[in-house]
Amino acid sequence: IFLNPSVAAGVAFGSGGTQLRKGPSYTERALFARVLEDGKGVELVNTLGLSALDGTKENEREMVSTLDSIFFGDNSKSSDHNSLQSSAQDEHGSSPAHMTTYKEDVCTFDDSVSRHNADISGPCDANRSEGKVLILATVHDTFPKSAKPIKTFWLSFESLEMALAFRKEVALENPADLPSSMEYMDRDAFDVVNESGRILCHMTRLLGVGDRMAQLWNLKLFIETLPIPGSDIICDFALHTFNNLFPKPLPQRIMEVNKAMDHHIMMEVGEYSENGQERFLS
Repeated sequence: IFLNPSVAAGVAFGSGGTQLRKGPSYTERALFARVLEDGKGVELVNTLGLSALDGTKENEREMVSTLDSIFFGDNSKSSDHNSLQSSAQDEHGSSPAHMTTYKEDVCTFDDSVSRHNADISGPCDANRSEGKVLILATVHDTFPKSAKPIKTFWLSFESLEMALAFRKEVALENPADLPSSMEYMDRDAFDVVNESGRILCHMTRLLGVGDRMAQLWNLKLFIETLPIPGSDIICDFALHTFNNLFPKPLPQRIMEVNKAMDHHIMMEVGEYSENGQERFLS
């Protein structure tokens, strides 16, 4: 269960990211507030389906208080959190907490788009609500980890048609053996990163994408708001000017391939079923 604004935003806007096996951020188990149809009040809707909240269904204040005490109370313990892992014996307790048809949908090639934001499918008002309801908590399924170390591949193609054929005939050929993730990049994007983004690449490699990187990014935003001439471009200008003082962001072999090929895919493949990794790569 998540009481997290970032997770709620993912549900509200259908965030999918690059995690190909997981699909978009989706759940039919949520606690959210919405305005009544007559516009004169607000109601709390609970589709979390958690047994720990069974005794609070008729008391909205008690329901919120129970969640608040478990997660943020002075006596909050892991054992209290464990009490939320049991699903209730009702319709919501058995509702999907991820998009169950996603793997099949993304491997189906027809006139519809299978991977996109603003997908309004599903009965829960929280999904794709785009801020029209206030999401307080959500329940999400976990996904299996790879049984073997994930292997990363860099694939380059002469044409976009060849890259699309690889996606259809290899990457999305079998829903059971989907790659962990896939990223597409054309030559222009590759060149922009190499010519102006080396510093950011090495900083991300060194610091990760956590709090320290966020602090530096906020510093950049602060400098750009200063009431002095050129403040809005000075940081980007510096990153571009000093770019070539840093090593190239990728191995030399990949840098050479970029000169010959226009389309690139970075793909990660894991082991999620027996011999799945070997089967995918064969």
